[in-house]
Amino acid sequence: MTTKIFLAYRLLYIAYGLLPIVAGADKFLYYIGEWHIYINDAIPAFFNISMQSLLRGMGLTEIIFGVLVLLKPILGGSLVTLGLIAIALNIISTGTHYDVAVRDIIMAVGSSALVLLAQYLHRD
Repeated sequence: MTTKIFLAYRLLYIAYGLLPIVAGADKFLYYIGEWHIYINDAIPAFFNISMQSLLRGMGLTEIIFGVLVLLKPILGGSLVTLGLIAIALNIISTGTHYDVAVRDIIMAVGSSALVLLAQYLHRD
């Protein structure tokens, strides 16, 4: 049983460590998606910045969160969970792309599972 628990942890650890780094880098490169369509226009207006600046800031944040997952899975996984919930709420506020919001909520459940497994495996 412990081997299966560890395998589940490693799969989540790798996924939630690397994928935020890749998605964050794509906020600069635009190979994967047109990220601006998922952002409520009120957010960059509120901060008085361009959509591109907001996306780059989000990308940098995602990269940092991914690195934190790899270095400190409990902290990083918790931050990824909060970030995914914030992204889902933002998407819901646009009134479109509810399917993507649901996907992000499901991903937040997965990152929460990573945190729980990390707490279990790293307890002293």
